[in-house]
Amino acid sequence: MKAETQVISLELAMKLRDLGVNRRSLFCWEEYEHKKSGERIWDLRSGRDFPGYAGGLQEGARHLDARSYIDYHEENCKAYTSSELGEMLPANKTYTHKDGNKWCCSLGMNFPECPAEFETNEAEARGKLLVHCIVNGIITVEEINNRP
Repeated sequence: MKAETQVISLELAMKLRDLGVNRRSLFCWEEYEHKKSGERIWDLRSGRDFPGYAGGLQEGARHLDARSYIDYHEENCKAYTSSELGEMLPANKTYTHKDGNKWCCSLGMNFPECPAEFETNEAEARGKLLVHCIVNGIITVEEINNRP
């Protein structure tokens, strides 16, 4: 299974970053310059993909694990997984199921301002629902960022 099918898209990652969501993630979208063309490219990376990672990175006297390395480089755009997004969504209110070829994520009938999201990728459906929850005041960015 490709990692791209397990995380949110670059566009959604940028939207969550712009809203102020800043939770730890195992993956990130990293921007770099293509050596031959000079074109700026975004690539999905894991903390383990970064140079020098071998079960942890040494940076000066600090030991950084994969997630810490992603957090340390703020220019990266975090690519949250469906599990990571599940921890951010309102507790005990989110319903996620697969409906044919699409994943459905909703808050149920009590929240008409947040319509159900249908996507082929579970993380994308959860991520879009999280955006709706933030924009409609159902959960705040502070609540999301300060959850254990």
